[in-house]
Amino acid sequence: MRSLISSAVSCSDDQDTYYNDNSCDLGQSKQLNATNIVTDNEIYSYNSTPHNSFKDSDNGQIKLSLKDWTELVKEKDYIDLKYPYSIGSAHYVGVSQSLLVELQCTYDILVFNCDTKVPLLPASMALTQSHIKFSSSPVDTPTETDDSSCMAAEEGALKFFPNQTGRYIVTLVVLSNYLSNKRNGFGFSTPISTSNQISITVPRQVQIKVDPSANHQEEITTDPTSSNRSTISSSRFPPTSYIKVQWTELEHDLTLGSPTPTPVGDSLPSAAQTFASLLSKGSVPNKATVQQYSLCTVGEGVVLFKNSIKYTLVSGSLSTFEIIVGNALNIQSVDGLDIKKWEAYPVVPDSSSESNTKVTDHLVKVSLNSPVESTYTLSIVSEIIMNGTSDNIVIPSVRCRGKEISREIGFLVVESTANVQVDQVSRESLTRIDKTEVPSSLLKQTTGPILLSYKFLDPNYKIGLNITKHTDLQVLVSVIESAHFISTLSSEGSLLKKLVFLVRNTQQQYIRIKIPHQFEIWSTIVANNAVKPALDETGTVMIPLNKSTGLEKGIQNTFTVELVYKHKEDVKLSKNGGNLRITFPVVDIPISNLYVSLYLPSNYYYGDTTKSNIKEVSHFTRAPPKGLSLARGRVAQGMPPPQSQLANVNHFDKNDDDGDGEDLAGGQDNDNTAGLKPVIVNIPTTGTQIKLHQLLVLSKEIEITCKYNSHSKVGKWLLDQLQALLWRFSDFMPPTRYIRFSVIILFIAMFVKFSWFIIQKIIN
Repeated sequence: MRSLISSAVSCSDDQDTYYNDNSCDLGQSKQLNATNIVTDNEIYSYNSTPHNSFKDSDNGQIKLSLKDWTELVKEKDYIDLKYPYSIGSAHYVGVSQSLLVELQCTYDILVFNCDTKVPLLPASMALTQSHIKFSSSPVDTPTETDDSSCMAAEEGALKFFPNQTGRYIVTLVVLSNYLSNKRNGFGFSTPISTSNQISITVPRQVQIKVDPSANHQEEITTDPTSSNRSTISSSRFPPTSYIKVQWTELEHDLTLGSPTPTPVGDSLPSAAQTFASLLSKGSVPNKATVQQYSLCTVGEGVVLFKNSIKYTLVSGSLSTFEIIVGNALNIQSVDGLDIKKWEAYPVVPDSSSESNTKVTDHLVKVSLNSPVESTYTLSIVSEIIMNGTSDNIVIPSVRCRGKEISREIGFLVVESTANVQVDQVSRESLTRIDKTEVPSSLLKQTTGPILLSYKFLDPNYKIGLNITKHTDLQVLVSVIESAHFISTLSSEGSLLKKLVFLVRNTQQQYIRIKIPHQFEIWSTIVANNAVKPALDETGTVMIPLNKSTGLEKGIQNTFTVELVYKHKEDVKLSKNGGNLRITFPVVDIPISNLYVSLYLPSNYYYGDTTKSNIKEVSHFTRAPPKGLSLARGRVAQGMPPPQSQLANVNHFDKNDDDGDGEDLAGGQDNDNTAGLKPVIVNIPTTGTQIKLHQLLVLSKEIEITCKYNSHSKVGKWLLDQLQALLWRFSDFMPPTRYIRFSVIILFIAMFVKFSWFIIQKIIN
């Protein structure tokens, strides 16, 4: 047996100790997978040492072809060069002591190249003993002690130096430091091995976790001589470069598992408190502080209570948490990292007290898979069901229980997500604070306005609230920011209209447009997409609306709605002049700004519009919505040019008594277009333009009345006036002077007519 360190230095509990994680790079990239060794046993038949199958006979022979022999030799040489060794199994047995952990490590190693070095453990672990056994055959269990091979420290690792090729059983006894001064765990770097197992004994009742672990088993044994209890953990783990073992003190079992409520009030010690007296010598007591962030959300008929509990470990570690929750709160969920399970038990007052046995609280016990040593956040969601939408409620406290809790403080915020009024009726152990004093982590959880905010230094608080639900009022869910009504009248009497709306909408499904005459729908566009219109039983056109998406400076974004239609009956203008009357339909959504543009034939003179219910303006103060242009529409929608657009026109008849809202066609020639998406249509905007503007239009029909006269009638009137003037002057004016005056009047008339012609050209 070889040993570089014959014995470890003895130490007592009062000595200062060194803590580390025993981590290093063992560099095992050239190790052979042990599963290949079993299938390629024939390779070792050609070793310098005979195979065990030939031990009983010296006359054994094998016949192979030259090709097979060459392949076997090449494969053997390849393994020797690339994979100098393979670790088939590793077994670790450890015992926890007061200041360190003693480990016995056993490795089963196959060596293919005697010049290799096998790193096994980090050099930070103290080697106390080593024992090496050897067998020249890879299938035989080594029994012969090998004094030629040895262990040595090199490059930060304890390495095995084999003397020859073959199979080795290497047994090492090492001492490992704890990970921290809490002395509840250790870890170390391990070589890659096919089969791995570790067994740990801790001389007290603990819960042990091995990471990584594939099959963990744990039992508690009692020494018959001293009645001391120990915990033994055995676990298999996959091939890994580092293994970590930790444990936490095991608490006594509570009697809460019984079906009947158990008196476990705040006056009784918790499980952690009871076990504190059983901590062994040298162990660190558990101490923690708690910070609570409580959010009370008042809705319609229900109050949601969210508690975020942050544990900060001052010393020791915790794997179990106990929280007392008021009986008025119905627990919905308990969330946190690495939770093994959580259970809630009813809590009743002590049987010795004079109070009745009515359950007043619930105990929530949360168990983790592994202990925590720094911070841990637990989230508990509960609710209170109200007796209707208005009620008086009392919100009880949510508090932690345990002797390990040295301080517990927190904040409480009350918010509203419904149309309710919340008033404080009473409070205990709560101090009112301003909203600016609420921690940002709690403010981020709020979704509604903060109504009340408190802080507390004593977790046994209580608050009474009076919740009143008020009657909801109807509000505007859709509005038209601006609208542009365009009407074009051709010289032949065809009247086209285009309505462009800029809409904000949150709930309304349709925009309803009541057209007071017979019409033909040419196009309906919503948010640059063609849509199918509908007709209700009253003859109102219904265009489906989108919902406004996104926000712009806190306001929903707008989208455009376009409707293009044609009057069935033509509008003929008289050569003798008269009054032109144009009406626009009623829209069921309020319009903030309405712009109207009329494009009329340029061979007429248009005058007074004072009889209209909308004001004529010389120019628009803002640019009205234009809608989707025809060229852009073809590109965006992939639609062909509208040479045959009238084939897709839907004919509507206001007096149609069908009333089912499905047949949109006014004649049999176009029945096949009902229900189809229309094309994008633009109307011409040429001729004499008249501009009108109106603020705030509420479901009102727009009526425009305009006087008109033909240009020839205006000229004849001017000539008649001049002729009458000349006849009046001829009675008292000399002939020569009268001729000169007539010539001047003629030139004035020609100038007026030419000026009128130029003005009309400029206007048009």
